[in-house]
Amino acid sequence: MKTQLHVILTLLIFSFFIPKSILRAQTLPSSVVMKDIDGGTFTMGSNNLTGNPDQKEAASEHEVTLTAINLILCSFQLVF
Repeated sequence: MKTQLHVILTLLIFSFFIPKSILRAQTLPSSVVMKDIDGGTFTMGSNNLTGNPDQKEAASEHEVTLTAINLILCSFQLVF
């Protein structure tokens, strides 16, 4: 599981540095899929938390804005 996570994170990091024109010009294997993730604003957190005051303050409702990204998803089986 850790190996899969490392591979996915590595691909995700490198996908930000590869020009999009290069990625779209190639035929990708069927196990690799590019997804456009829309940006937007949403509310994150909760004002109804119980616990110590620090946790309540850190996790209270707040607005979060994300920019759109292209995400490369790939699936493959690792055999040990």
